Amino acid sequence: MDPVTHAVIGMSLSKATGNGISLADPVSMGIIAGAVFPDIDIIYQKWGYYAYLKNHRCFSHSVVGLAVSAMFIAVVLGGLYNYENILSLFLWSFLGCLSHTLYDTCNSFGAKLLWPFVNKKLTLNVLTVADPLFFVFLLGYVLGKGSMQNYFLIATILYLVLRMVMRTFIKYNSYKQFGETCKKINLLPSMVGSFKWYFV
Repeated sequence: MDPVTHAVIGMSLSKATGNGISLADPVSMGIIAGAVFPDIDIIYQKWGYYAYLKNHRCFSHSVVGLAVSAMFIAVVLGGLYNYENILSLFLWSFLGCLSHTLYDTCNSFGAKLLWPFVNKKLTLNVLTVADPLFFVFLLGYVLGKGSMQNYFLIATILYLVLRMVMRTFIKYNSYKQFGETCKKINLLPSMVGSFKWYFV
């Protein structure tokens, strides 16, 4: 997913957990930094696009990688902010990191959340790499005040539920139509429309 959406997810988490969104708060910064940090694996592009695609969303997106990333963020922020409760900072940063991988599992590329125990990218295939409606709803929650922020939060949840229902319905109908001629059908969210799907 795009880094801007990941950052907004981090801000949403920070706000939803009562930490607020503040540059002066190491916990808030830990959650937001964690929500973006797993894409550090972009460094693989130095060895070419194939190396990047092969390693993207693997170690840095796994539970093990998230723990390492969260500890790094906690130690750095703890030093910068002179914050002594590193364990608390680690846990909040880990929450941000976890949100990154969970969101990445929502699109077709997936992520190896359970590596090295399961060497497979988990994917839900419900969102595109950059979903404009999901982003707008989350941003509305981050910027919203009073009851308005609650409406945006509800809209975000309902949108995710709608995408899952759509996927289930379309997959059911695809199997109904092509089930006799194929063993497996994969649905892919279309990049050109929020309510269009491809299938393989």
